[in-house]
Amino acid sequence: KALRKNANETPFETSEVLSAATRAVQIAGGDTAKGMKFVKLAEDMAALNPGKTISDAMEALADADMGEMERLKEFGFKGSKEEYDAAGGDLFSMKDARGKTLQGMYKGGAGKLAKTSEGKLSTVKGNIQSGVADAGTNLLEKLGPALSGLIPISEQIAAALPPAIETVINGLTQVGQTVGPMIEPIISAIGPLFSA
Repeated sequence: KALRKNANETPFETSEVLSAATRAVQIAGGDTAKGMKFVKLAEDMAALNPGKTISDAMEALADADMGEMERLKEFGFKGSKEEYDAAGGDLFSMKDARGKTLQGMYKGGAGKLAKTSEGKLSTVKGNIQSGVADAGTNLLEKLGPALSGLIPISEQIAAALPPAIETVINGLTQVGQTVGPMIEPIISAIGPLFSA
């Protein structure tokens, strides 16, 4: 819920934020609090770099968290492996040559973008999508018992369907074999009328 709330407050699609969050938790080794820090940082980075997505930012952070800084340079951060090592391998403590941390450099990026018309439209869409998703989830929960009752019926239908379809096909084949020879002379007689 906190992640969806965050997604709705940002100018990004809920699905994009949820996808980035999944990746963030992987990068953070299962630490959800650290994963959320990665998500917020990736949102700020993407917001301040037109044409870049949260996913792009998250992959840059994933590389950086292993000491590979090349992708971060695409976002304007000029950190090095040496600076990463000097911070004890803590990406959030690492400072670039100018003394800036990643969070310090991008702080508030998503909030700034959220205040634009495009950002506001995205927030409205995100809120509506979340509402629809919640309504769908609630509906499915309420339908659960009825759906459970339909499972045995659907199994019976599935078992009966192949022989029934085979019977229909055999019947149509027999009709075609019986009616076909009767219709053939009529088609031969009418055919020339349509070719003129």
